[in-house]
This record gives sequence, structure tokens and C-alpha cells, in this order.
Amino acid sequence: MSDTNAPWWPLALARELAPGKPLGAFVGDEPIVLFRDQTGTVRALENRCPHRRVPLSLGRVRGEGWLQCGYHGWSFDGETGRCRAIPNLRADEKVPDSYGVYPYSAVEHNGFVYVATASQGRALPDTLIATQGRQFDGRLTVGLGADHYIAALMDGPQLLLRATGLRIAETLVADPHLDRGWLTMERAAFWLGQPRFDGFVREYPLVFRLALHPQSGEAWLSFLKPDDSLVAAAHWAITPSARGTTAVLWRSFAPQASGLRPALLGLSTALGRAPIAPLERVDMAAVNQLLPGPSEHWNRRGQDPGLYGDILFRERASA
Repeated sequence: MSDTNAPWWPLALARELAPGKPLGAFVGDEPIVLFRDQTGTVRALENRCPHRRVPLSLGRVRGEGWLQCGYHGWSFDGETGRCRAIPNLRADEKVPDSYGVYPYSAVEHNGFVYVATASQGRALPDTLIATQGRQFDGRLTVGLGADHYIAALMDGPQLLLRATGLRIAETLVADPHLDRGWLTMERAAFWLGQPRFDGFVREYPLVFRLALHPQSGEAWLSFLKPDDSLVAAAHWAITPSARGTTAVLWRSFAPQASGLRPALLGLSTALGRAPIAPLERVDMAAVNQLLPGPSEHWNRRGQDPGLYGDILFRERASA
């Protein structure tokens, strides 16, 4: 557990971990249980009791902060994973040191709970956009692998998200490039009701910016005016889950911007509609027809880039 290159996986919204209530999650097919101990510290353990392999997420958190299995009551320390108590043991009986479950490193950051499979993971991704105004969040599971979902987000973001009063054009205005360690790209965008425009106009009403973290798969999505002022933003955590599915955790907000259309967006937000959210129902036929585009940069991670994208990946290697 000393690998400092282990990635941090965002597995839950911080608000989902209520005191005393464990939460089951997955990294791929690896089951993990998250909970808060008696101090409110986030803990993560293997989600299998060693006694009868029952998911520990079906149990409860004891007053000592230990996670107790709901089947036969074995209790586990969230920091070390060791079994601390077994019901009906005599007073002179000791729980064997070998009884325990695998402990993971866990931390809260940017409204998410992150888990690493080592005692110390890589540095957590930076916060790209400061949260402003009313916040929305949620989670969903999609029937695509994480890399395929991210590739579709790069090549056809309009197929995967809903943006209140906003639309994304197919026109790329900035090829993928590294910005502070994030793979970043931009598309033209416009307000709902504005006439569509061709790909050769001099200035676009809005810009849609997508920034992806190469290790964690996190994404920051934002709509900006030509002066780079923020209209709406979202933070997504895209994590491989069980049986080839993908878990998408998301947070979204819109600042109090000036102008009629931002004001209408603010009104919609006040009425309870998230500015940017992932679609729960994806048109898979349309995703299947997407032509490879910017996602080629994502798919070539860790490969010899050759002539295509050579400068980009040389920068990434030194980031």
C-alpha cells in the first residue's frame, strides 16, 4: 500500500454519506463500502465481510465508528480494516489479527468522495471553477464503458448532456490541448432561440469548454461568453463501475450573470432546474454513428503518439 502513483477514483457525492449510513460503490468490479466514522471522517473498506461474504454496506456504523456487518455483527475499524468485535465471544477471547478487510484511502474534495487503492494516491485534481450560486447534483449509471463515455463526450457532447437554454454546435473552435494538466477543448455554442450559424463566422455567441483529467476521468464543463465570463458550469466524475457500466456523479451551478438570457437561466435555476446535467437516456444509435474526432487524443493515452499529437503527449508526459 505504498504506491504513490495510484489514481484517486471519485465514488460518491460527499452529501450522500450521511452519518451512520454506509454506501456501496464500485471501481470496475471491485466492491467498496464508504461510510463516516464517529468523527465524521470518510472511510472506505472492501465491501465483503470475511465471515460470510455479505456486503458490509448492508450493515450500520456503531457508536465507536466501526462498521458492523448486518448479518452476524462482525465490526471493522475503518482506518485499518481490522475486525474489532465479534458478538458472543467470551471475555477472555481475542479477535484474531488476521480477521479483517482491505482498507482504502478516502478523502473529500470538490464535493466528491475519492478512494485510492494505496495508502497515498497521486495529487488530487485542481478545482478549475469556483462554485457560485445555487448548486445541483446527482448520480446515474450508464450502459457504456468509462472510456467510451468520455470519448462520446469529446466527440458529441450534445448527445450526453442537457443544458438549460443553451445549445452546443458541432464546430470546434479549439483543438484538444493541455492546460494545467487537463485535456481541454472548445466548441461553439449559442443560446436557445438564436439562429444557427455556419462554421466560419468570426465570433460565436458562446463557447462550450470541456476539460478532462487524464488520470481520474473527471470533467469540467462550462459555457462562456466571448469575454470568457462564465454563464454555467458543471463538474462531472466519470468512473468505471460494475459489469462494464459507468457511474457519473455530477454537480452544476450558474453564477448571477448580467443580461436578459443569463437572467432567464437564473430564473430557471431558481425554479429547480440544473443548468447542466447528464442525460439519463442516451440515444445509443446516435452515439454509435459519431465519427472519431477529438477523442483520438484520449484514446491514445499511454501510447507512442508518433506524428499525430506528438507535442501534446510530450507535454502531458512532463506535466
